[in-house]
Amino acid sequence: LLNAFPDQPETMDMRDAVSGVIGPRRRWILAVPLSGGGSGGAFSIAIFAVQDHGIHWVQNIPTDAGTSGLAIRHGVLIAHTEHLLSGDSDCCPSASNTLVLGDPHGYVEVLRSWWAPNRRL
Repeated sequence: LLNAFPDQPETMDMRDAVSGVIGPRRRWILAVPLSGGGSGGAFSIAIFAVQDHGIHWVQNIPTDAGTSGLAIRHGVLIAHTEHLLSGDSDCCPSASNTLVLGDPHGYVEVLRSWWAPNRRL
């Protein structure tokens, strides 16, 4: 996986990766947040298919801000990302975004998304 993107500076942290079955075709995937190396965190999610005794890159899913969590539940990929509102500094998003991604047409796509303000203590 380290050479999946030889011309791009993204790095993958496999500690944040998730794998499981999604979609009506029950395709086994590996989803990994990609970081461009800056302070903003992972701004896209790499999707790999686990098939034919190997792991094959399928696509990247861009996100608006840093990816803070991934999970696979009930056949969908759930991604939690930061959400910058107007007036927010890059370091301090005041909202979070939830993406529900599925595979209804043979590729992973956003099925539903919503954002909510972060709780302030």
